[in-house]
This record gives sequence, C-alpha cells and structure tokens, in this order.
Amino acid sequence: MKIGIDAREIQKGVYTGIGRYLDNFITEFINSTHTDSIVLFSELPISYQDPRLKNVIIKPGNTFIWDQIHLPSQLIREKVDLFFSPYYKIPIFAQCPTVSSILDLMYLTFPYYKNQSSVLNKIYFNTLGRLFVHKAKHILTCSNYSKNDIQKIYNISSDKISKIPLSLSPIYRPESDLNKINQIREKLNAPDGYIFYIGNFKPHKNIITLIKAFNLITKSFPKLKLILAGPQTHQYKMLKDLAEELQISDKVYFYGTVFENSEPHLLYSAAKILVFPSYYEGFGLPLIEAMACHTPIIAAKCTSIPEVVKQAGILVEPYDIQGFAEAMRKLLSDDKLREKIIANGISYLPEYDPKTIFEKTYQIFINIISAAKK
Repeated sequence: MKIGIDAREIQKGVYTGIGRYLDNFITEFINSTHTDSIVLFSELPISYQDPRLKNVIIKPGNTFIWDQIHLPSQLIREKVDLFFSPYYKIPIFAQCPTVSSILDLMYLTFPYYKNQSSVLNKIYFNTLGRLFVHKAKHILTCSNYSKNDIQKIYNISSDKISKIPLSLSPIYRPESDLNKINQIREKLNAPDGYIFYIGNFKPHKNIITLIKAFNLITKSFPKLKLILAGPQTHQYKMLKDLAEELQISDKVYFYGTVFENSEPHLLYSAAKILVFPSYYEGFGLPLIEAMACHTPIIAAKCTSIPEVVKQAGILVEPYDIQGFAEAMRKLLSDDKLREKIIANGISYLPEYDPKTIFEKTYQIFINIISAAKK
C-alpha cells in the first residue's frame, strides 16, 4: 500500500495546528511496524529519515495549478493507492481515492469572517469547497461540532465523516524542575506567575475580552502578569494599544511566536491558568496541551470548546468580560478547585494519544484502499 500526503504544511517546520497534526501522524508511522510506504508531496525538502518515506518535490507556483494539475500527475507517476490531504481541498482529477481533513468551516459560519469575505472567496468555498467534499471518498474531522457543520453546510451523510480528535505532541508535559519554572517567570518579570494565552491574534480569538477581563483583577493581584504568546500580526497593534489605554501595558507582555524547539511546555507549566476565550474553534490544541502540562483552563463556552474541555476547566460565555474575570479570581484563590480541574484534564489525555489516533486514521486508509481494490 502506498499513501500520498500533501505535506506542504510541514516543509518549513511544524508550527500550525495542521502541521502538528500531520507531524504526529508521520512520526507515529515511523515508529510503527507497518510495511507500507508514504510519499510526501511538497515544494521544499522535508527531513524525515525512514526508508518507507519518499519526498517528491513539486516546483512552487500557482497554488491552484499545483493542486489540480501537477499533483494529480505525480500521484499517477508514483502509483499512489490513496491520497490524504490535511486540508479541505483535494486534487479533483486524482485517479486514486482521496481523503481530506476538514477541521472547521469558520470562514463559512463565523459572522465576522463570513461578512468580510470577498465575493470570490464565497464562490470558492461554496462551489469548489462543496465539490471537494463530495469528490473525496472520506472526510476526517476533529470534533462533533465540526462534523455537524460539515453535514449541514455541504449536505453529506454522517457515514462519510469520521470524527477523530487531534493528537497531543509528546513535547507537552508538566515541568517538575522548579528552577526552570522560576527562570521562565523571572524572564517574564512575573514572580507571582501569570495568566497565559497562546495562539494567533485574529478577531475570532477574542483577545480584547481577555485583556479587559484581566484588567478587572489587577488590583486584587497586583503582581500578576498576562502573557500573550503568538505572532505579532493581525490585531496585535490594536491589542497593544488597548493595554496602554487601560494603563496595564506594564502587566501585559506580548511574547511573540512560540517555536516547538523552544520547550513550549515550560510556558504552560509556569502559568497559573490558560485562558482560551475564542468565539470559534474546530478543536483548540492549546486546551489539551494545557491539560498535559497540568495547567487549569478557563475557556469560552461555545462551538467545539466544551466538548474538548469537559470538566478540565471553567467555561464562560465568550462575551462575558465579568465572567472571565470572576473565573480567574476563583481559580487563583481556590487550590482545591485547581487540583480538581488539573486531575480531570489528566484523566482525558488518553483520548489524544498520538499512537491511538494514528492507528484509527491509518485503519480508515486501509479500509478505503481495500474496498477500492475489490
């Protein structure tokens, strides 16, 4: 059996949710005893070392032509039995069965993006997106919320969609070395710890609410900091201006992008709380990363977030600034509640085991190929 994978998301390093998801899959394949082979299609070289892996470089160019002309011809040349796309898009004219991964349909459902979307984008998602979904042999998604959206928007059968959660990278773990914890807090000038957020600063992440809620607790916890980790793009300047306007810029620290080779588990482990206030998520990887690092969670009570958090955090309506502030006060003051939430999070971690998730996904691929050959 030969599986082809669109691997462009990991050709420059693994930083996005899709990239981590794909990296975990390939790593578990390398660690497995499967005798099949995988062909990774990319624009730049990929550095995995395993005789069962082959990297085929397709020259960069127009994305649509890459997807729909160059890639299908390479699938034929490499005699691929099944093609897997970690995105919603697939090569329409692929001669082998295709499986795509749709983690969310935010740009079709979240009002801010839906209203801001150009006419061309709307046509693309509503026509080509629908074509991709109906052409694919099977769809993978990461939450029941996303599965329901896919069924409803694209009018496809539940049987065509498998819900398999995202897997947890083994780099996320609790840090037991107090010296390392103290070094992080010293670096961030946060001796009493900090409230932590990690992700991008796009509008749906709702960081404005987080900053305003944090502002409400600064008098009660004068040495506490708010650490916002993520690329300094999108609403970054507006958020920085908001902190200055509220006169808490000395308490709000913009950490920048967190790379996986810089021990991100330390940032979670040194935090008092992870706050994840998003209006919309298909899953929310930082939620399970926080659980793995024994960091209690406060998150928005919407979209897929409650089904991931369950009892591992306090859920707050996303527009409720006062509610987020009260939840932070509660978790900072109640050690028994913190311990209970942390224990609940630990109990959920087996659901996100990379090996288990890899095998579930791989079995779907095997079943599709076997059915195609009958």
